[in-house]
Order: sequence, then C-alpha cells, then structure tokens
Amino acid sequence: MKILILVGGGTKHLQPFVKAGVRLGVEVVAASFSQLEYSSGDCVLRISGEDLKNFVVIYIRLVGERSEDAAIVAQYAVKNKIPLVDSIFARGPAAHAPLKKSLETLLLVKAGIPMPSTIFGSLALLLNKAPQKFGYPFIIKGTYGKQGHAVWLVKDKGELEEIKGRLEDLEKEGKRFLAQEFIKITQRERVFVIGGKVMGTVTLSTKWRRYVQSLDVSRPARRPLAEQETYRLAASAAKALGIDVAGVDVIRDNETGKVYILEVNSAPRWAKFQKETGIGVEEEILKYLTTLSA
Repeated sequence: MKILILVGGGTKHLQPFVKAGVRLGVEVVAASFSQLEYSSGDCVLRISGEDLKNFVVIYIRLVGERSEDAAIVAQYAVKNKIPLVDSIFARGPAAHAPLKKSLETLLLVKAGIPMPSTIFGSLALLLNKAPQKFGYPFIIKGTYGKQGHAVWLVKDKGELEEIKGRLEDLEKEGKRFLAQEFIKITQRERVFVIGGKVMGTVTLSTKWRRYVQSLDVSRPARRPLAEQETYRLAASAAKALGIDVAGVDVIRDNETGKVYILEVNSAPRWAKFQKETGIGVEEEILKYLTTLSA
C-alpha cells in the first residue's frame, strides 16, 4: 500500500507522516507539487517520474499557491478513481481547500450550521451596512486571510475611517471582504476531525481577548461548551465543506448562550493538540487514509 501526501512547498515537515507510515507498515511518499510532470504524448500525471495511479490514496495536505497543480491532481485522481483527501477536491476543478471565507460561510449557512451574522459584498456596501446591522464593534475579514490575518476589529466610527483607505487600496488589488457581528469571547475550542470522527479538542485564545476582558468586569462567566454539541457541530461543519482533516473552531457567546462555528481550517496545525492529548495525529490520519483504499 502506497500513499501520496502532497504540499505546496518543501516536504521536511511531512517526515512525521513517513515515520508514522513505517510504524503502521504503510509506504508514505511525501512530495511537493513542484515535482509534478506530464507529457502530451500520454497525458500520464507523474510525481518524480512515478504515475499517480500507483498510489492508493492521495492526501493534499497543503495547497498554498499551488491551486493550479491541485486542480490537475484532482482531475487525474477522479478520472482514475483514486481517493482524494480532502474530498472537496473531487467536486470539480474550481473546488479546493482552503476555501475563501465568503464561500465557506455561504456553504455552512446553507447547511444549517450556526455562524456569526455576516454580510458579503463591496467594501462600500459593508462600510455602510455593517454599523447599521451590527453596531460597534464589528469585524471586517478579508476573504483571502488565513491564520487570523486580514482581520480588523472596528470599535467605532473613528476606527472605521482610519482603516477605510487601507481597505480600499486592497479592494483595488482584487481583494474581497465580509463583515461579521463581533462575538464577545476570549476563548475558542479547536476540534480536530478526521474522516468525520472527532479526535478531541484543545482550547485556544481569541485574537481580541484583551479587548473583551477590558469591556466589562461584571460580564457573565464563561460557560464551557457541551462536549456532544461541540462534537456534533464540528463534524457537521467539516462534512458540509468536504474537509476530511479539519480543525474546526467552535465558540459560545456568553451573553446569549448561542454556539457558533467560527471557521473550518483545512490544514490545521496540531502541535499543541498533540502535546496536550498525546494523540499521534499523523498516525490517525494515515489510519483513516488506509480505509479509503478498499
């Protein structure tokens, strides 16, 4: 059994998969998209000279800037009935992880997953409607952002005017934005889901925790999320997006008690989770991948 794991950059960080494969008796090939090749003579897609049909499963761990390569791999895998992880890649050439936040939010809402109230549109529309709909503070997110980047907290009209020019310049470059209500929380639960199965959770701080802590010393105490509810929502959100290996961020609004999905990460980092739980994530992922080869 031979499994291919692909990334958009270097492969050094994939070595734990290779070592886990040795322990499980599974051959794991860690490769970069830059090693892909084909010729119009036979249109066989190869990785460092080897036909991708020789692999029983292909796991696209990280795309980065290689969406073109990911689309080529997905098309070849679907045609040759090679299982793909994440399964979203099999939905068509335009579908790949990570999803833009605008599409991710739309798909989750349509699937009935609770999300913070959101507006998507032109920057002019957002800057006009968000203060009316949400009041201050509210959040502006670039749909292209990852790992907490391209996110702005707008506390008042003065701050809105302050960042307006910067956002307008980004919009001229083709960037898109959405606005969301601000949920007053200091922590989020990162739920790790592999193949629809919840492996566990780890508690992470939120970006604006200090601001929230400064708002009201008499605010309600943080209530823990109910485990079953958290797990159910996280698994449902990952399934709705076709993300088989996911880190799903779940939050609870302490003022209303409502639980929301904040985002679904298609290439989550798991060092903290692994340290706190003792779960070997690479091994668990490989175990799941082997079930797809039947």
